[in-house]
Amino acid sequence: MESKEHQKALIDAVALQDLTDFSHPLTAGFTDHTIPGEMVFDLHYELELGFLISGNMLRIWPDFTNNLNPGDIWLTAMAEPHGYKIINQPCRVLVFLFTPELLSSFSLGQAMGIDWFSPFLCAASDRPMVEPWAKEFLFNKIKTLNQGEYNDLPDSPSLRILLMEMLIQLIGNWKPSTAINPQRDIHPLKPALDLVFHSKELVQAQQAAELCHMAVSSFNRNFKRTLGISFGRFALNHRLQQAAAQLVSTDKPIKSIALNSGFVDLSHFYKSFKDIYRETPKDYRSRNR
Repeated sequence: MESKEHQKALIDAVALQDLTDFSHPLTAGFTDHTIPGEMVFDLHYELELGFLISGNMLRIWPDFTNNLNPGDIWLTAMAEPHGYKIINQPCRVLVFLFTPELLSSFSLGQAMGIDWFSPFLCAASDRPMVEPWAKEFLFNKIKTLNQGEYNDLPDSPSLRILLMEMLIQLIGNWKPSTAINPQRDIHPLKPALDLVFHSKELVQAQQAAELCHMAVSSFNRNFKRTLGISFGRFALNHRLQQAAAQLVSTDKPIKSIALNSGFVDLSHFYKSFKDIYRETPKDYRSRNR
């Protein structure tokens, strides 16, 4: 589909979308990276779409790296370890964070037959990139936003339209190299997600499956299909994220933080933490305080 056709379809169909429904929040903002060679690793429970405005950066996933130039977009799945390294600075980015439910609420996808989720759920190496002809269009759209330094943008219908426009430009005629099941309703899995988010202990798949009224095998299969990550890895990553937050916000001993995050084996905690954040808990605490 050509660019003009994309935009016309968007304008014609956007009335079908209730853009004043903010029950699923969208967070967005500009960040300037000014430290040469800066390298950061992270994981979070929102989907992420980022747009590189200036400079150059290397985006890093466990099994893939991608050198981005101005106008390029990157995508990060829910609970997916990822990071970046600044190549040329000053490096300015615009980043959107949102839950899968936000995409599910976009009736525009149904109206146009758009699958919003596949670009996030496929392998990082298989995710779409912006076509060269679309970059100028997106730059012009972004210029209309208030771009103050480290500026968080207020959630609004116009911001949501921009997110949709970016996704449409990305998806175009793109097809993942491997088939992804389109049935990704996250609501049947909400009890399992809530259990993970509200528990400090290790959550087993059996517990989560029972809350969702599913057999363990069906639950594991549905979870991986819907979120692009196994339940075990999802639960582990959440505990590591909680530990990382405590390392920065408290003075608790690392051993205490590990135990409070459900790790009874300190060596397992260190290994798991370093696998995600590429540094020890001690170094992570020192660098972020």
